[in-house]
Amino acid sequence: MTKEQFLNDQYVSGFIQWLRDKLSNFTHSYYNQKEKEEMILSSTTVV
Repeated sequence: MTKEQFLNDQYVSGFIQWLRDKLSNFTHSYYNQKEKEEMILSSTTVV
């Protein structure tokens, strides 16, 4: 199976679309102990 055949497989392309949707809208935050501030990261912006 070539790379192109693999990427064109309906299950692989469905998974890629699902993953793209999940990664296009997520938020993560953490607290920086040294700086005593919270940093919030999202897939589109850094606050």
